[in-house]
Amino acid sequence: MSHCLNPNCARPQNPDAHRFCASCGGRLRLGDRYEAVHPLGTGRNSGTFLGRDRHTLVQPQCLIKVFTPVGTTRAERATATERFRQMVQMLDIASQHPQIPNLLGYFERGDRQMLVLQFVAGETLAQTLARKAGPWDAAEVEAWLREVLPLVHYLHQHQIVHRDLKPQNFRKPPGSDRWWLVDLGAAKPLDPSPAQPGTVIGSAEYAAPEQLRGEATEASDLYSLGVICLHLLTGLSPFALFDGVQGCWRWRSIVPDVPDTLATLLDGLVEPTLGDRCPSAAVAMQRLGMPILSVATPTVEQRVTVPWSPTQTQSLAPAIALAAASGDCLIALAPDGTWVAPPAPARSPPLPLPETPIPYASAIAISPDGHTLAIGTRHGDILRWHWRDSAWQAQPAIAALGTAVTALAFIPSGEELISACDRTLTRWAAGATTPRPLGQQDSPITAIAINTSGELASGDRDGRVVLWHLGTGEMLRTLTGHQGAISALGWTAQDTILVSAAWDMTLWWRQASTGGIRQRARAAGFALPIRAVAANAAGRVLTGSQDGSVQDWPTPNQGSSTAIPYTTARLSGPIARVMFLGKPGTTGDRSAALTQGGQWAEFDPPILAPSPKNRPWEPR
Repeated sequence: MSHCLNPNCARPQNPDAHRFCASCGGRLRLGDRYEAVHPLGTGRNSGTFLGRDRHTLVQPQCLIKVFTPVGTTRAERATATERFRQMVQMLDIASQHPQIPNLLGYFERGDRQMLVLQFVAGETLAQTLARKAGPWDAAEVEAWLREVLPLVHYLHQHQIVHRDLKPQNFRKPPGSDRWWLVDLGAAKPLDPSPAQPGTVIGSAEYAAPEQLRGEATEASDLYSLGVICLHLLTGLSPFALFDGVQGCWRWRSIVPDVPDTLATLLDGLVEPTLGDRCPSAAVAMQRLGMPILSVATPTVEQRVTVPWSPTQTQSLAPAIALAAASGDCLIALAPDGTWVAPPAPARSPPLPLPETPIPYASAIAISPDGHTLAIGTRHGDILRWHWRDSAWQAQPAIAALGTAVTALAFIPSGEELISACDRTLTRWAAGATTPRPLGQQDSPITAIAINTSGELASGDRDGRVVLWHLGTGEMLRTLTGHQGAISALGWTAQDTILVSAAWDMTLWWRQASTGGIRQRARAAGFALPIRAVAANAAGRVLTGSQDGSVQDWPTPNQGSSTAIPYTTARLSGPIARVMFLGKPGTTGDRSAALTQGGQWAEFDPPILAPSPKNRPWEPR
């Protein structure tokens, strides 16, 4: 059976074969992949479900956590939604720790936000304590504390407060001798500003006083750790150990034979007054004589960008208005609407090209096999041609969309075209003129890109990127962070990393399934926004900027704070298109760029050598 994720569904249980709920009609799967099996717990604004991954037979179980933003007004709920997105970006990086469950996916559906997490089986700390049927001795408690303090320190170094540390959230998987920290659903970004009252989250037995006022800090997590230790030492509920009249803990008389170092540390961890409490996990580790490995500062690449010169250049036309590439196939339009064919070694569509000029063109696309062309106009028309019987044959035109076509892209099979007009995304089957609406965004769409797995990324004027599953038409998630309109989008060859550029002069690499930021560059060698992005199977990313810069970037390193290109070339005029000169799915070592001034430039790959500091590659 599968379980509907709609909290208002009257009969949420459905047969396994169903993709839509028989009761409410809601979609059962997230991204056509993850589905809930049965609920594990619900709260006022959240729910947890045991789920399964339909795409794998190995460890198919997962956890699905559903959240509804809290707020009395639309603006407050929008702010809560955006804060949660920022939290997901942090969790995506933090979940790389071997004792923290992996964040598998992030989804948005209506006003609900959903996390899909790795399911960790095994006995919880609470179950271990119950099975032992007695308190732990001081040595066992200190050993446990030594193991979990680095975990909490790791989260805090990634600017995350867990907010729900309790015995039920520490779990030891079968066959492992290490404790895992699970259930990061209550986690929040660590705010360096003075605490402000917020949402009360956590378990009352283990939560710090300030956390119960909605003012959680990293010291709140330490308080919870200390209370867990007292529970382990005494075997008694924390409620039975705290003297509410005197405002202090009564545990030393129950277990007097605790070494002074540990006893003093525990007293410091559970101080009710925040100012008197042990301030950080690092300080607690120091008091136990433990080494501290800092992960607060991401690595900064020391690469030096080297100049890059084209091996050959030529002029294709006096000017280029629009250009499109699909793999190694390129097509372009001159300002008067006439077609411009690329030179070798770029692959051209079959020649001769259509002779009819296309005035007022605003978007252009070419299918992956080079046999279908599409042009969108400023009047809202879409014109298409298909190569058949050794000639270009016009397909029925799509007319009167009401506003300018801002972007076009073919799906990998070439059998369907996606158009963006103002805020609306529409699907068009080959040769058809009947639209299949896909979705809308809150702001005009400025760029789209489709990967080989059937996911569409659409960027808008407000800097948001929305991801869509084309197989189901489902909106998956919204990625935020750019402070200007999206100017270009591109997918890496593995379809897992989305590269986005914007008018805020930044270039970002993000984990598409979660929105987690892998790397970013800010005006690193380009003085105007990037307008074109391409990637090859080796992980290299090629970009072209409005100022004529062409740059070759490496695969992002996990935890790197800034991206530095291998090489930078300067061409005369804004870049209209960049591409790798090789068949799709190959490493495509050579590359090329086309400027709006009609200049075609070809480049040999940068000469790379192994990095002495274990970075993947460096220019020699």
